[in-house]
Amino acid sequence: MSETGKPINRIDGRMKVSGKATYSAENNFPNMAYAFPVRATVA
Repeated sequence: MSETGKPINRIDGRMKVSGKATYSAENNFPNMAYAFPVRATVA
């Protein structure tokens, strides 16, 4: 049985289009650390 091409029920779809859904970038926890990758200037 192949699941490719079959429609799926998106339970969060209505929340996303209405602007009520929360995304992972919107989570704030106490003492949360942030990271930013720094690329090398030479190969």
